[in-house]
Amino acid sequence: MPFAGNTDIETTVSPNNADILGGPRITLTEDGYLLKVHGYRRCTVPIGSGKYRYVIYDENGLTPPSPVNYKGETVENTYSLEAGFSWHEFEFAAPLLLAKGTYYVMAWGDDVYSSRIKAMGVAGNIHWQIIVYGVAPDPFVSDGSNANTGSLYVEYRPTPVNVIRRKACHGGI
Repeated sequence: MPFAGNTDIETTVSPNNADILGGPRITLTEDGYLLKVHGYRRCTVPIGSGKYRYVIYDENGLTPPSPVNYKGETVENTYSLEAGFSWHEFEFAAPLLLAKGTYYVMAWGDDVYSSRIKAMGVAGNIHWQIIVYGVAPDPFVSDGSNANTGSLYVEYRPTPVNVIRRKACHGGI
């Protein structure tokens, strides 16, 4: 399966508080079904319920870019013990169909976690919103951004030509 995002394990540790929805953007070079999100992170000993998931937003196309519309989310993973730094996998309940373009892949949890990041020099590459874990906001309203990228990628399956155009004509997407 093809991948989009950053498969490198970066060296800087970024601690994240609970109830912060945030993450980097990735670019799909072709239409496809998102199957999984892989994030290199450490999930700490739970203070809350140890729940985490990823939420996908499209990009607004402005300069600097920002996430805006909710597209879908992974199934929630729950950790009862500390999970050390490693690649953690989050699946979608059903494949999420997206057109080629740029999207934000936002980590969210009700507990503290750490991820690995690297400065990229691209304004608006990571955005975050301080919001209590629960129902994903739509639209996304950014509380801040920076020029970093994360150790995070998506696994996807390319679609046959015209699948998205046909769905759009028949009331899909």
